[in-house]
Amino acid sequence: MESVTDPKLLEDRFFYKLGEFTYDRRKVVLAVGLIACLGMASMIGMGANWAESWGEGDLESVEAGALRNSAFIAEDEGSQSFILLVHHSSMDDSSQEWRTAVQDALTSFASMDDVTIQYSWDIGGDERNEYVYEGDDGFWAKNRVTINQDRKEAKQLFADNKETIEMDSEFESWRTGEIAIDVTFDSRIQEDLVKAELISGPLTVIILGIVFGTIISALLPFGVAVLTVLSAMGITIWLSNTMDVTQYAINIITLIGIGVSVDYSLFLVNRFREELNRGRDIRTSTAMTVATAGKAVFFSGVTVAIGLMGMLFFENTGLPSLGIGGTLAVTVAMIFSVIVLPALMAILGKRVFFGKIPFSFSTKNDDGTGIWAKIATTVMDKPWAVLIPTLVILL
Repeated sequence: MESVTDPKLLEDRFFYKLGEFTYDRRKVVLAVGLIACLGMASMIGMGANWAESWGEGDLESVEAGALRNSAFIAEDEGSQSFILLVHHSSMDDSSQEWRTAVQDALTSFASMDDVTIQYSWDIGGDERNEYVYEGDDGFWAKNRVTINQDRKEAKQLFADNKETIEMDSEFESWRTGEIAIDVTFDSRIQEDLVKAELISGPLTVIILGIVFGTIISALLPFGVAVLTVLSAMGITIWLSNTMDVTQYAINIITLIGIGVSVDYSLFLVNRFREELNRGRDIRTSTAMTVATAGKAVFFSGVTVAIGLMGMLFFENTGLPSLGIGGTLAVTVAMIFSVIVLPALMAILGKRVFFGKIPFSFSTKNDDGTGIWAKIATTVMDKPWAVLIPTLVILL
């Protein structure tokens, strides 16, 4: 037999009143939430200006960065550059054929006002040793393309024109150096994020559909997850233009944002349906949902966010960026789950039961005979018999 909380015991408490407020102004609350999400997500269009995540001090990542700079020529302050590395087994850069092939490959960049190119054959003296190498496997030469713009604009310019760099088939060539590596990292992360969303999105909806038993109820947590990820990504990209944030903050947003959003939303949707099944009106069901599940989600979100903020105090690493992304994802998920989601459920009312999915779990309240109720009853009846073996296994 399930335990039922009397609404009269909670009606003077803050979260119950918040639920009533959300119901009474449900359309306004939902509209404000969607507009806020749209505003935060629109900042994605600013474009990110990610900081390097090598760190500072006596770190292996710093040593790796120093080796990279020594290998590909460090940049001058106020400019950005990339290297076109060319190799041929029998020809060197004194050949006209070599020079023509390199110049043709860099034609698009050579025509730009903000771009200067240092060809390997124009470098003399001791400095030439930094640009060319001749060994048993042939001749290697580096051609430095300097873009006299800030880092964000230079990366965009390279990304827009990198495919125009093509060498004849008899040459081997690589685009490398600062800007080329940064753009490759950014594009790879973006591709991985898209791939992750394409896999996790449908899988999440399917699992939620089986658990909730109806299409509408399954789509609600998924919708909150979408709003959370878009909003947190927008804020993070805006922050990257005002402070040092690495691109890995986006990964933590999708990782934590989707999981936390679905988790929090699941509690509220499930509680709302339980209240409706008990015969309560939509207003009372909304208030009870926020007063019980909403309160738990709020304090859970605050606790997790505070824990993730601990990463902000790590110096000389990329961990602060992970803390920023994680904290934003959890905070936004908590706000949307506690305020915006109840407003949407208040509008839907009993339509949360629409779209029954075959072979899914029942939409009725647990009467105490289900598997989860039996597990809970067993644990409460024999706490020590469960606790001791569990601790032995965990330890």
